[in-house]
Amino acid sequence: MLLWGEAHGQTVQLSDGRLVLVHDRRYPHRQAETVAHVSHDGGRTWDRRAYHLAFGNSYPSSIVLEDDTIVTVADTGLLDEGGNLASSTDLWTSAAIRWKLERTLSPSP
Repeated sequence: MLLWGEAHGQTVQLSDGRLVLVHDRRYPHRQAETVAHVSHDGGRTWDRRAYHLAFGNSYPSSIVLEDDTIVTVADTGLLDEGGNLASSTDLWTSAAIRWKLERTLSPSP
């Protein structure tokens, strides 16, 4: 993982060899989210950009389809008026997120 509080990761590989790590970012807790990072070199280094997929802590799981579409299933939370995760446990649900990285994405410094 890249930072303290990043946990529950799973790595999938695209047809061009890029690795995609989908994981929880747990802190600050009221802003927890599911994010993805990309490696262009087999996992030796990871792009600093984080791709936001969902709000909340979730134990995400992903698969890659034949066309390199990634399907991530994660729990997600609702936001309050201030843009933070709502505190009620009744405001959580699951989501299936279909997403795709651009083929021309280059590593960030």
